[in-house]
Amino acid sequence: MSPSIPPEVLVEVDPLLLSREFFAAIFLLRERTGCTLATALEQLTCRSGELETLHPAFGEAEAKRRWKERSPEAWRAKAREALDALPRPPVAIEVQWDGDSLGWCLDVFAILPGASTAHPRFTCAPLVTMRPEVLGSGDARAVALEVGQWAQERWGTLLYFPSPAESLDEPRWWDTLPTEPGDGAGS
Repeated sequence: MSPSIPPEVLVEVDPLLLSREFFAAIFLLRERTGCTLATALEQLTCRSGELETLHPAFGEAEAKRRWKERSPEAWRAKAREALDALPRPPVAIEVQWDGDSLGWCLDVFAILPGASTAHPRFTCAPLVTMRPEVLGSGDARAVALEVGQWAQERWGTLLYFPSPAESLDEPRWWDTLPTEPGDGAGS
């Protein structure tokens, strides 16, 4: 049992963790104990590890999930599947870094012609999110470049990968285009 989470709170937190409702578990733990977000993340990560041992089926499911999130082979398969499912050829493949409470990830998107809520002329279709096990290993970057190469060979699509290093300050692909009168792009 996790010594830092009171037993009466574990009774409520464990079902949330076992059903992968991590944000609900964070909220509940903070509400019940008054701990900080950092402490809640640390305690719940530790408790999830304990639950993997206590519940073998949960442990197996978590191992498979981690493999899907962190394996270059799984990233390639997901990206290929997503590319094949696109309704029309993309005008660009966009690669952007994103950071969250779990660390950095590298997102690969297909930019398709057609208006969306994000842009008046383009739609962003997610292809794969890669959360590298070890930053700097190059695996995620290499897969992103492969996806760009596949799209270039298949449709002549360009690759937009503004920052090989982790960065949140890079513009979206469509923000680098010259503005057309009345479209609001690039502003």
